Amino acid sequence: MDYEAIFVKNFIQSRLQERIIYELNSKKKRLNAISRFCHNILDVINQEAIFLQSNKITINQTIKSIKSLTSSSFGYVISYDSDIDKQIFSIESSIEEVFYRGMAQIIIFDKNICFIKEEQVFGSPMKYILKK
Repeated sequence: MDYEAIFVKNFIQSRLQERIIYELNSKKKRLNAISRFCHNILDVINQEAIFLQSNKITINQTIKSIKSLTSSSFGYVISYDSDIDKQIFSIESSIEEVFYRGMAQIIIFDKNICFIKEEQVFGSPMKYILKK
């Protein structure tokens, strides 16, 4: 399954889809695509898909919310951090892996649910659960 293509098709504004797919598939440009989710994320995602937007949600609340929305038991990670980028983890492990990292992080759980954490600058970063 091409998780990244599904994510882009279902959650990214149509005007940016082709460019983001190109960047995600390019070794040289991949970090450019991921950097788009560091700040001004509302200019990139389909805002109608926002199920939850919070900078106060905890790891446990996030896990509980995701589990209530998907039958999937794992998440595919798109990360600025190469040690977890393109990796598949259980729902719990994927959220734990990305939650406190500084840069933007994306987890795709299925074609209808994903989690995005913006870059941490000051205070707690904004986190989004998107639902198609």
